[in-house]
Amino acid sequence: MMIGVNSAITCALMVFLHKRTEKLVEEIRHNTAGFESEVTQLQFKLNEDKEKMDSLVGSVGHTIRKFKDEGREFLDQIANDVAKASMAPYSEERTNDSDDRTTASIFSGEEDDWDYTEELKYRSKDHPYIIHRDEYFAEETNNSQSTLTYYRGDNVLCDELDTPIYNMEKVVGTLVFGKGSQDPSVVYVRNESLEADYEVLLDHGYYQTEVLGQAVEDDLNSDNVKHSVRKFRAE
Repeated sequence: MMIGVNSAITCALMVFLHKRTEKLVEEIRHNTAGFESEVTQLQFKLNEDKEKMDSLVGSVGHTIRKFKDEGREFLDQIANDVAKASMAPYSEERTNDSDDRTTASIFSGEEDDWDYTEELKYRSKDHPYIIHRDEYFAEETNNSQSTLTYYRGDNVLCDELDTPIYNMEKVVGTLVFGKGSQDPSVVYVRNESLEADYEVLLDHGYYQTEVLGQAVEDDLNSDNVKHSVRKFRAE
């Protein structure tokens, strides 16, 4: 008799647990279905954002290239206009001889207004000064020689590695392009305190565009950036 009662209780308990388990399973399925829907929406949004980022990266690269090209053309045009204007007063010196139709240049021969005796009066070991191109190429001292670039657009002087040089006045002094060089885009400077001679080249562009802009464009096109984008997509 006792065994029969225990069996009935056990059976009833199993039925209760079975129904309870079915209910829990149904709730889990219901909750999981909602969660899967949210995950799907999140993945869709993530993919959409990645497409926007890819488009933005391409747009930035295109904008930089366009700015550089248009800026360079604009500055080159200004440089040409200035050069033509500076040559205008000397156009009247053309000869009537048909075999000699060259135009006199203010930077040719003895016409560069270089007075060596006068220049010596202003030279000092305490500050940099401009020298004649013949002095630079004669290498009459043991000074080191290097080529620098001056970006007129944003007033930045750089060394041969395109690294900005601070305290520009202490390094090259006041730059007067064309003086003593016979070239309106070049000036030669001697700094005795640094035991250095410099050939300074004039660039009418901007350091931020010519150098930093190129660096940004190179970074955007680098394998590391492309690899990161592909890896993000895959994930």
